[in-house]
Amino acid sequence: MTSIEIPNSVTSIGGSAFEGCENLTSVVWNVKKCSDFSSSPFYNSPNITSFTLGDEVEHIPAYLCYNLSSLTIIVWNVKKCSDFSSSSRPFENSPNITSFTFGDEVEHIPAYLCYRMENLTNIEIPNSVISIGESAFSNGERLIIAVLGNSLTSIEKDAFKGCDNIKKIESKATKAPTIENEDQFSENVYANADLFVPIGYEDNYKYAYAWSEFHNIKGKDFSVKATSISL
Repeated sequence: MTSIEIPNSVTSIGGSAFEGCENLTSVVWNVKKCSDFSSSPFYNSPNITSFTLGDEVEHIPAYLCYNLSSLTIIVWNVKKCSDFSSSSRPFENSPNITSFTFGDEVEHIPAYLCYRMENLTNIEIPNSVISIGESAFSNGERLIIAVLGNSLTSIEKDAFKGCDNIKKIESKATKAPTIENEDQFSENVYANADLFVPIGYEDNYKYAYAWSEFHNIKGKDFSVKATSISL
């Protein structure tokens, strides 16, 4: 078995249910609600590289993707689910995730979702997202680019703390999202990163709490899509 799709009709899965599936590389998880696990159902399935969560999922069990060393790609379509804690993260100890894609109906980024995902280099928050939870992306040491959608209204405590190598942030909301703590970003990011905001709304950021710390606030027309030119 190389791939599996678990439908939303499933209501219960036991711990270690898929233990030792050494050829399994791809999982699609549509289970709406499932109790937390004491051990991952994919324990000792070392070659899973991609994991997709469907838009009908309402609860993500603790340790769902615990210790999957080959996992590199996450597709997150979960519209809204409860926040996680630092000790109940679904992707804990899966250190090689390089791609985390959010679906265009996601409303909330749960707390600690991408905590310590040290190999993520960029994230793009879709326009449907209203809030980003506490420490959602914190300690992402290789994060360089963050794109924030136009419906975002709040960024909770430490969501980007420890992401000290961010070079560019694009915030598409005309009203600056509220930021819970001023040290959300490091002094290096405030001083050196480019903050692009909707053209004509620069002052909304220049005088907003925490956003005003950015030295390089620039206007951008987000309605213009980038095009590639072949030479």
